[in-house]
Amino acid sequence: MHWTINGKAGKRGATGISGLAGGPGPSGVTGSSGAPGSEGPVGVKGATGATGASGEAGATGAAGRTGATGSPGGFGVAGTTGATGPTGAAGATGATGAAGATGAGSVGPTGPAGAPGRTGATGATGATGATNVEGTLAPGSTESGFWSAKSPSGENEAEIEAPISFPVPLENELTEGQISYIENYHESTEVTEPGGPCYGGSPPNPRAKPGHMCVFLGGREINEDPRFVHYNKVRNLAGLPGTSKAGALVTFVTEGGEGWVNEEGSWAVTAP
Repeated sequence: MHWTINGKAGKRGATGISGLAGGPGPSGVTGSSGAPGSEGPVGVKGATGATGASGEAGATGAAGRTGATGSPGGFGVAGTTGATGPTGAAGATGATGAAGATGAGSVGPTGPAGAPGRTGATGATGATGATNVEGTLAPGSTESGFWSAKSPSGENEAEIEAPISFPVPLENELTEGQISYIENYHESTEVTEPGGPCYGGSPPNPRAKPGHMCVFLGGREINEDPRFVHYNKVRNLAGLPGTSKAGALVTFVTEGGEGWVNEEGSWAVTAP
């Protein structure tokens, strides 16, 4: 509360005792903003806030420029050799080429005859052959020949004979076991095996080992079928199996039919 005194002002009196503070007056009008004060000191760092949500992905940036070419790298280690592949199929045979043209030119003239060659040296004298004993075949010597037998017509069954004469008589007669009859020399083991008694022989070239006689069939002719011929045996001149010293008989038996049969062959005998 203010007191208003009218009249001349007197001397200023002593300062009185301060009165009680009045109550707050009404707020004055807000004054204009003052000039900014100087920056205050940095405050204490506050606590880290929670991580915010991720923002949306940005658009893809433009491609960057191609970088410069790098220097060549070193050689790598050589790889192991792979397995050999399978052999390819054989190629097709090429076509046969055309025959070449026949060469021209005539046959040349015959050359002159050569001079006669020198006469060869005289060969050595051969060893003296074995001497026959009293006109008999010498040991190890061979004699051979041919035989033939023909049956008469009109006989159903008959025995036919082929006589054999030894040009040089044997010293001793041969037994039945020392005689072989060869009908098919291509298949007979007595002819084909090296140890056979008639080894290497044939109708054109009969052979026999020492102490043996081989009789070969060379051919057979029959003028009427059915007609069969069977080898019987080799007999001596007395009709017994074996040979005589001077020769033998090759005998056969015919069967069936009434026509004739003609057989022929060869023989060889070697003295033991």
